[in-house]
Amino acid sequence: MRIGVITSIDTQLGKGIILDENEQEIEFHFSSLKDELVLCSQVGFEIELAEDGLVAVGLIQIKS
Repeated sequence: MRIGVITSIDTQLGKGIILDENEQEIEFHFSSLKDELVLCSQVGFEIELAEDGLVAVGLIQIKS
């Protein structure tokens, strides 16, 4: 499981961006959310290869 922080959320497009621990920006789709998340939430996730590149899936909020 990878760890990152949500840096962008676009509710109109149903997408967001996570900045992971390697400073890589990874897109996610709201359909892959398991928890309700907000900007700056720390999340755990897996990565899959989609038609438009790497996407984060199975996002879960990491409680601190």
